Amino acid sequence: MERSRPVLLVVPSLREAWEDAIAPWFERVLPETWKRTLPSLVVVPTRGQANDLKARLIAKGYSHLGLQFVTPASLWALLARDDATPHAQPEHLRLLLAIAASEMEDRPNESESLAAKAVARAPALLLRALDRLETAGWKFKELALPAFTPVVQRFNELLKKCDFVLLGEGNRRRLRQAARGERKFSHVLITGFDGAHWRQWFLLRNAVELAENATIVVEEPGGDFSDIDLCWIGSWEEVCGEAQRAPKSAHAPSDSFFSETEMRGGAAPAKSFDFLIGTNISEQAEAIARKCVRYLSEEKCKRLGVIFSRNGALPRLVSNSLAQLDIPHNDGLAHIVPGIFESAEWQAWIELQRAPRLNSFLRFLDAFSDPAVLSPSLSRSTFENILRESYSEVLLDDLEILREFCAARTDKKFQSAAEALRALPFLPPRATLAQFLEQTHAALAYLDWKQHALEIASVTRDWPQHLDAEFPRTLFLRWLEETAATFGAARSAEGDHPYARVQLLTVAQAQNQEWSHLIFAGWNEGAWPPPAGAEFARAEEIRAFNRSVQQLNKRAARQGSQGEGHTSVRENHSLYLGPSEQRAIALRQFDALLESASEGVTLAASLVQEDAPERWWNPSECFSQLYLTKRREPLTQARLKYLQRATARFINDPRLFTYESEPPHADVQQTVIAFNARRDASKPASEYDFALRTNQSYRPMPTLSVSKRKLEKYSRRFLH
Repeated sequence: MERSRPVLLVVPSLREAWEDAIAPWFERVLPETWKRTLPSLVVVPTRGQANDLKARLIAKGYSHLGLQFVTPASLWALLARDDATPHAQPEHLRLLLAIAASEMEDRPNESESLAAKAVARAPALLLRALDRLETAGWKFKELALPAFTPVVQRFNELLKKCDFVLLGEGNRRRLRQAARGERKFSHVLITGFDGAHWRQWFLLRNAVELAENATIVVEEPGGDFSDIDLCWIGSWEEVCGEAQRAPKSAHAPSDSFFSETEMRGGAAPAKSFDFLIGTNISEQAEAIARKCVRYLSEEKCKRLGVIFSRNGALPRLVSNSLAQLDIPHNDGLAHIVPGIFESAEWQAWIELQRAPRLNSFLRFLDAFSDPAVLSPSLSRSTFENILRESYSEVLLDDLEILREFCAARTDKKFQSAAEALRALPFLPPRATLAQFLEQTHAALAYLDWKQHALEIASVTRDWPQHLDAEFPRTLFLRWLEETAATFGAARSAEGDHPYARVQLLTVAQAQNQEWSHLIFAGWNEGAWPPPAGAEFARAEEIRAFNRSVQQLNKRAARQGSQGEGHTSVRENHSLYLGPSEQRAIALRQFDALLESASEGVTLAASLVQEDAPERWWNPSECFSQLYLTKRREPLTQARLKYLQRATARFINDPRLFTYESEPPHADVQQTVIAFNARRDASKPASEYDFALRTNQSYRPMPTLSVSKRKLEKYSRRFLH
């Protein structure tokens, strides 16, 4: 089928776009989706929006057979299946950057040496900046940071050796191939994305280019962050042509600015705001679960969202509390389930290889499930006693020295301990990646860890053969820890309901949806907006970096083809979102969530931190400002203590779960009796089943009182 031009639809609000744009797309595409050879995609930012759309389809009775709902991560995996070269995982790139930095640590230039040491210890920070720059279409040399230039140049050389590219460059290459390749998708719908998603710009362009029919739904920009959103829409207009207004649905509400209640002179119902303060996260989680019960008992509670800023203990505790109350919910954050590489013995082995000393070996010996593998003739306690005695003699905890001391003793037990230490494989201080992996597989084979070896082999493949640079053991062990990760996500049976009324989500997952009630959980200082976090350089260098990024964004934007006022990005470029833009995005997302709740909002926080119970843990900036706005008073420490006592009383309120309904009114009392009688199978049929009675007590017949003269008069008329 010939490719048609993509369609760009602009809607006033993505929450209200269902009737005007999204539902008509489903009605047009779904009937034939399962018959088509090519798949159809719905691309949304997170799994939360996907579940919301699926729930709407189920409510309308639609089947989405043959339709795939994907997020950017799953879309990237779908497109990367046909790549000729495997994609570089982030941990591989961090290793290459750390190797490049370690080679530059001894440079005579002090600033370059210090920069290299900083990158070698924390390569993820610089790699994040490089990846964003690459996605925006710029090179690091565009920035005035000469101290990091040698490290970046060496990093680029290692990338070429291993045939790796950064994510942004990979997406641009794929976009160029898609322009002259065959179509892979029949219909594609992209919705929920805005100026906060510039990192996915080329990925979304790929999906549009590979589709026979593509529709992009965007929201009209508003607020203080409209410039980047205007550039987002303008850039899509360069791809799709002029944006169109979504046609009004026949079932959509009228264009009136006021509701019927307001036009009749009444006030619009205001949403309620509540504030909960728990002593710690355990009490806060219990209060949140009780608040969920209170909200769910209300007639207007259609959809309840419990919003968290990040993963952690609080979402797990809230989910457990809801599960204990048998409340079905969707645990969108889930909890981590450890695998074989998260076990105590693996972690102890990593520490032993990092520092082969007495204490690390004893921890490994305690964690190892079968010490007979190390020495069949020595028990765990005997082995430990021999090493501790040897240490008391030489006063050095290096395992190599202890091994030689035990070998010099004539005691057979000491000889056995020396043989066990000599047979245990250790990694060399420096080697190439291939040599490190060879020694690691030998060590795993000696310990009979076959599953560990298979997992490591599956993620490394053959790319280590291209890397001939030698580097320290500490860098390899850090890479091995990051690569060898087998943890998974799990949920309780009560928390595995994607379409439940109660949703446990992050802020990003809850965007662009309709909510009747919202609970913001864990809204303490540093929760939202998220802190800026560490950077790869000193403060003054980061300020210069941010100024350079702003200049690059100005260079990336240009006047669009539609003339004055139309702004778009240049080809092969996108915008770089710096710390100030990311903070503005976070605040806008919070404000959008507050607006999306129609009936009630609750903010919850803790009074103290778990790891520092002697210190006060202040509520977040958003919590304090909202409390001041709604309660007309500042949130002082005295008020926090009062809210904590009120929260404790709310948790212990027995009426929350022993609430008895009011007795029926007198005018419906008889109806209740009849209703119950008709449903009592143990009793025979009665007057309530037929609405009749044998006597006249149920509905007495009226009696007539007529005088004798009137009766004679009526009789004569009847006879004549």
